[in-house]
Amino acid sequence: MLGIAMVAVVATAYWSVRFAARWGSVPGPALRVGRGAYRESRVSREVPRGTPSPITWTAGIGMVWSVLTSLVFAPMMLCVGAMTDGVGLIGVVTGVGLVVTGSSGFFLGLALACIAYFVLRRDREVVDLAEGAVVWSVLHHLSGLLFVVLHAIVTPGPGLLILTAPIWVFGLAHAYALQDAAQLTLEGPPPDDEIIAA
Repeated sequence: MLGIAMVAVVATAYWSVRFAARWGSVPGPALRVGRGAYRESRVSREVPRGTPSPITWTAGIGMVWSVLTSLVFAPMMLCVGAMTDGVGLIGVVTGVGLVVTGSSGFFLGLALACIAYFVLRRDREVVDLAEGAVVWSVLHHLSGLLFVVLHAIVTPGPGLLILTAPIWVFGLAHAYALQDAAQLTLEGPPPDDEIIAA
């Protein structure tokens, strides 16, 4: 699992460098060109500004978090939901709810990974995708937290609640952070390839 998380970190670093030019440029240092009277001038080259650090950190954490969500947390919820043996209606609802939440988590992880990639790429359409993912994430994390609380009521001991409550809260906070990062893609002039295409 650590290896897959490291691949996500390396991919984020690669994409940050690869798409750095899409985040704009700043004037570089002035250079003297030519020698002698009337031949000397100062020129400056544009230097890529690079991907802003908050964007890189948010997207990097998002890539790792999406891998963990899809490959660890979602299967864990599927297994816990399938093995819930509560009595009565609450037990059945809890088991089915955890299975549905686990299934949703697998696809939510994939969606968050795509959004993190589009944010690094500074794709301006990512804002709409991020807003939809935040709604999905809120529904997923709040319902998951509800079903984990029900699981703590149905089964003896609050083990699953204590283990997963920070995970639900962090996942919810991360979706909002990714939405804020997506909003930053709208700041500044559009990338050069968008100007050429228009």
